[in-house]
Amino acid sequence: MSEITSYDPSQVTASLGGLDLLSGTGDGDFITVEPASEQWVTKVGADGSVIRTKVLDKRANVKVILLPTSTRNATLQALYASGLAGPFSLRDLNGSMLVEATKAWVRKLPTAGRGKEAGMVEWEIECADADFTFAAGVPL
Repeated sequence: MSEITSYDPSQVTASLGGLDLLSGTGDGDFITVEPASEQWVTKVGADGSVIRTKVLDKRANVKVILLPTSTRNATLQALYASGLAGPFSLRDLNGSMLVEATKAWVRKLPTAGRGKEAGMVEWEIECADADFTFAAGVPL
C-alpha cells in the first residue's frame, strides 16, 4: 500500500532578523532558496585529464514573493534601508526542508511595476553562510 503525505503552505515559515517574512504571499512559489555556487568545479587538462575542486561557497540567494498589499513589503524595505545583516531561517513544518544562515540581508529593492492586474513584489535576500537540510534531517 502506498503512503499518502500532505503539504500545507501555512506550515512554511521564514524570518530575517527574527521578523516574519511570509504574510501576504504571492501565488505559486512564494519563497525560493538557491545555493549561489555549485558544489564542485572542474578543469580539463590538455591531455583530457579532469580535476575537480570542492567549492566552499556557502552563500545562497532567497526570493520572497509578496502581494503588493502585503505589510511585509514595508518590513523588508526597512531592513534594506537599515543595511543590517541578521539570521535567516526557512522552515517547512511539514517536515521536508530547513535552511538557516547566521548572516543575511536584503540585497536590493524589488522592481516596481503596475499593470492591468495586480502583480507580485519580488524581494531578494542574500545569505552568507546557508546550511540546507532536506528530508530525513541530513544536513548538506
